[in-house]
Amino acid sequence: MKCPMGAHLLHLMFLFGAYLGTTNQILFKENDNVLLINRVKSVLVPINWNTKFWRIFISSILILMLSQPYIAELAFKQAEKIFVEGEFGKALPFYELARRFAPYNPHYFVKEGTYWRWIVLHKKNDEKAAFKANKLFLDGAKSNPFDVKNVLSRAILHRDYPHLLINPANEETILGWFDHVLFWQPRLVTGQFEYVSTLYRFGHIKRAMSKLDEYIILNPKENVLLDLKKRLSLESY
Repeated sequence: MKCPMGAHLLHLMFLFGAYLGTTNQILFKENDNVLLINRVKSVLVPINWNTKFWRIFISSILILMLSQPYIAELAFKQAEKIFVEGEFGKALPFYELARRFAPYNPHYFVKEGTYWRWIVLHKKNDEKAAFKANKLFLDGAKSNPFDVKNVLSRAILHRDYPHLLINPANEETILGWFDHVLFWQPRLVTGQFEYVSTLYRFGHIKRAMSKLDEYIILNPKENVLLDLKKRLSLESY
């Protein structure tokens, strides 16, 4: 399974912070460290770590920790398979399992959130589904600030279903989310398409058409942008 670069950076930053904190404790709280070490030794030394029970226990913990990404990937693939087959309700537990086993992977958040947004689309006025989708997109964005798909999905949710959300974002905030997405991934066609559509919906027609022309220059063979150009041109007249 491919792990995002952002996740590696966050893990390294976390470890570096932990090392700094440990260094500070060692350098400036020597007396407390001696007391703590003596207490730990008094508890651990009498334990016979070379028994069959402890070997199995420690090995099991290590295997579980190392296998979590693979369990998450297997669960996610199963969820996608079930969803495609039309068993939508049965797919949800596998989406949840993938997210819980790999909470650092924003991809699992956005996919589960998209599932709930799909529920919103097919079950009118489902506030519970809208709430769950919004929370998943928010948590996914927090799990990896360098990944923009959760931000993009949240912007679309707030744009399309503000009446179902407790605190829907205003126009300025939603456009700010799109700006964030395209700042980090300026060639993301989905982001370009949704940004132009949002500008047009909010009444910024000239700006929308201008941005669309820019994006078509960057992506002259993207039919989704060309079709959007035709549709908006017809609606403008």
